[in-house]
This record gives sequence, structure tokens and C-alpha cells, in this order.
Amino acid sequence: MLALKLFIEFDCCVCENYIGATLKCSGRGDGPVETTGAIATLNCPHCCQLNQVLFTLDGSVHEVAPELIKQMVLEPSFN
Repeated sequence: MLALKLFIEFDCCVCENYIGATLKCSGRGDGPVETTGAIATLNCPHCCQLNQVLFTLDGSVHEVAPELIKQMVLEPSFN
């Protein structure tokens, strides 16, 4: 198993403040490091909103978006 410690930098998608985070990535390491991507959900320390960060394992951040929270929808019971 391959393990990699990675530092990424990005701006929060809500308040646009700078965030730096150290991540520990692990896995099988099937593909080249430059093209293997991952997604992490990180809390902003400034506004406490969740950011979904898409990055490659060479440390490049490709997209930052607000975390989509699935809301429960109650349905009536037919019994």
C-alpha cells in the first residue's frame, strides 16, 4: 500500500479565506501520481462551512466546491 503526505492550499468557496491543509493519502497506487485524483471534504476554520476539494496527488488543486448535504425528505406512510 502506498502512503503519501501532501500539503494543499486553496481558498474557501464560501468566505474566500486561505486554507492550508496537510493530508495523508493512502491506497494501492494503481495510476501515475500526476493523473491520480482524490476528493477531500474539509471544514473552513474561518466560517466553518464544508469544502469539497478535488486535487491530484502531485498537490495541484483543481476544484473547490461547497459540500452537498443530502437532506432527508419525509414521505407519507400508506399503511
